[in-house]
Amino acid sequence: MGLVTTEAGGTDSFTISIDVAPSADVSIGISSSDPTEGTADTTMVVFTPQNWQTPKTVTVTGVDDPSVDGDIAYTIVTAAAMSSDSNYDGLESADVSVSNQDDDTASLSINDVSVVEGTGANTTATFTVTLDAPVDGGVSVAFISMDGSAMAPGDYSTVAGTLDFLGNAGEAQTFAVSVVGDADFEADETFSVVLSMVSNPRVTLSRSTGIGTIVNDDGADMAIVLTAVPQAGSVGDFHVINAVAINNGTGEATDVEIELSVPQGLTIISSSPSAGGTCVTAPPAGGLVLLTCQYPGATAVGANRLVEVLVQASAAGGSTVTAMTRSSLNDPVPENNSASAVVGTVAQQIPAAGWAALLALMALVMGVGLIRLRD
Repeated sequence: MGLVTTEAGGTDSFTISIDVAPSADVSIGISSSDPTEGTADTTMVVFTPQNWQTPKTVTVTGVDDPSVDGDIAYTIVTAAAMSSDSNYDGLESADVSVSNQDDDTASLSINDVSVVEGTGANTTATFTVTLDAPVDGGVSVAFISMDGSAMAPGDYSTVAGTLDFLGNAGEAQTFAVSVVGDADFEADETFSVVLSMVSNPRVTLSRSTGIGTIVNDDGADMAIVLTAVPQAGSVGDFHVINAVAINNGTGEATDVEIELSVPQGLTIISSSPSAGGTCVTAPPAGGLVLLTCQYPGATAVGANRLVEVLVQASAAGGSTVTAMTRSSLNDPVPENNSASAVVGTVAQQIPAAGWAALLALMALVMGVGLIRLRD
């Protein structure tokens, strides 16, 4: 059985002796086959005719390195003896086998990933596995996905495979998991990816499980209701148009907008948005005036944003006002994002009673005129 040294500086030793008194000095060279793994404390032992009976001890010390390279075998080489005594000159002795025990370790770790779910098209969650220290000859590790609150294949596509590392410190390998986009109202969901079966026993898993979080983006269902009071009137009459945007979803909406398209048969007199809102009117285009009201920040579940618009009828006929609402988040129910209201307007008319009064007044005026002519 050979000697054992360690990268931590552990030592071992052996002795060399001769069994017959030499007539001259006997010198034996000592060297290491791999000085990066271990070295001897001397390069030469010498037996003299006076001390030949005393064995010579050689101490071997292990050498450290930064890599995970396993236990490495090397040899302490004993050279052929050199002496003017022909009985010893050129005499070979056995070399000594040594194993230098590795004291280095490395670890692999996987990160967590969050990805917005999306609607329609799939998105990708990319995981990264990192090796923290050098490993001679490289290392491989297996990975596999596992269901959590997210279930395959409805929420994501399962993955399994092996990552092969060259063995460089800080080296990173990635793999992708396809996340299924949908328009369902649901909470954020998670799945996991687990590392296992590391090829090198001195490489550990400092973090073996990565969590994939699918962030739901379908929580804000903005719906709009549009009313006009009164719904009918005459040219010159005023009407109040109310547009109310309501968050019917399961999560808060962000940066809500209400957009009204007002036909030129109605003239916008004023607009009054609810708290935090501002409204801007764009120049007429295509027979419409566009009024855009913005409400920065969050709109909670069940909360609403509204604008009250005062218009005056400027032309006869039916005028259709349309309204739309949106937020910065994906809306899974676009069908309720728009609404319309009709304001019916007729030309100003004098009632029948009014005509009779007008004729009587005209007759009276004409009669007074005749009396004055007679005078």
